[in-house]
Amino acid sequence: MRTLETLWDKGNVRHLLSRTLMTFNDKDVDFALSMSMEEFVTNFLLKQLPAPPVPADWVYEIPQVLNGPHNEEYHKVLVEWYIKLLYNHSYSLQERLMLFLHNHFTTEVRKAFQIQRVYQQSMLIRQYVFGNFKQLTKDITVDPAMLIYLDGSTNTKDSVNENYSRELLELFTIGIGNYTQEDIKQGALALTGWKVPDNSMDAAFDPKLHFGGAVTYLGKVGNFSYNDVVDLIFEKPATARYICNKLCIEFISPKPDESFVDELAQVFSDHSYELRPVLAHMFMSTYFYHEENKASKIKNPVEFVLSSLHMFGLDLKKCNVIRHFLYRQDQDLFNPPDVKGWRGQRKWINSTTYSIRNAFSKMLFDGTDLDNNAYEPTVDVIAFAKKFSSQNDAVKLVEDISNYIFHYPLSTERKDFLLGFLTEGNDPSYWSIDSASAPEKLKKLLRMALTFPEFQLH
Repeated sequence: MRTLETLWDKGNVRHLLSRTLMTFNDKDVDFALSMSMEEFVTNFLLKQLPAPPVPADWVYEIPQVLNGPHNEEYHKVLVEWYIKLLYNHSYSLQERLMLFLHNHFTTEVRKAFQIQRVYQQSMLIRQYVFGNFKQLTKDITVDPAMLIYLDGSTNTKDSVNENYSRELLELFTIGIGNYTQEDIKQGALALTGWKVPDNSMDAAFDPKLHFGGAVTYLGKVGNFSYNDVVDLIFEKPATARYICNKLCIEFISPKPDESFVDELAQVFSDHSYELRPVLAHMFMSTYFYHEENKASKIKNPVEFVLSSLHMFGLDLKKCNVIRHFLYRQDQDLFNPPDVKGWRGQRKWINSTTYSIRNAFSKMLFDGTDLDNNAYEPTVDVIAFAKKFSSQNDAVKLVEDISNYIFHYPLSTERKDFLLGFLTEGNDPSYWSIDSASAPEKLKKLLRMALTFPEFQLH
């Protein structure tokens, strides 16, 4: 079995960066290799970044009505702000982890309405992105956007609403099979009394609306508050395992090894549900680098779009176009399909979204977006090919480009097919990067390569 020291090679660094940063190139790989695995993971990957600048001054405005006149406009601004953060995240996992947590503690703009509160929730999550998951769960329980989204703001002792109590157990913490319907009912009673005042950005507790009696929750009896409810949930070993399983699905494999999930859950509980130790253990485990885990995940639209831009060294411009492509690929940021969030994997790929991905790839070379408007910058294919010392060796150039672009190894037949774009049936020795036809041949090769199913994997 290989040790962690011997695992720290170019292939495994590429695997780590593809799962954690989304956007990286060979310079980033070399940077990571300039230090040990532990140094890179601890000092860079798990580094807390400072709070980003606000997207606009309207984030400070107290929303006056649920469905305000600027919500659609503000949502677009918020999405484009977040796209920039995801693209320019240095070597920290923070923004990538934010995307995971945003999809875990789901809130839909279309129901929460008030974009200021959705932004406020994102900043709450960012506060705990490497911190205590249990405390985050407590805070998200009384977060104004969540109270609106899952009807906690209408949950009173005289009109009990079970929506949040159900999703807290089913989706956010312990998972199906580890609680009863009665736990949902009793938990809803304990969670009563929280409101979202119209004239404030903060939630408020009204004791007159709270059920003050004893409830029986997960086998315990008492006069419980929302803090107590969360504490009782996290006393159950199934909670640590459920959350760690989701982390493994997100960062390692769609079907993670159960013994490794158990191992990670033990680390989670031993460290009082702090996320940083769990992530460090995950990314510095030999299991993370097992061959069967590589290229086993389908890129989500954000990963597909932003990694494509970064792979060719393209600046992030026309964020409205990028936002539109994500929307057309069914990843409308801050607006997942429902409380279960984006399902991932094969749900990302269908006949429509696959054609949209191909249209995005084509745009990077042809400079025309979905509405036939001009898009820039586009890929300088000659400059890209000249990055490789094999630029004038057609066979080796195809090999080098394939190794750079794909995480899933291409078959010989696939490489020969791509080679055909450079040779046009002629002897490969006739290929020259300086020929007049070289730009168009390279453009055709790269456009085709990015349509391959293998390019959807990482």
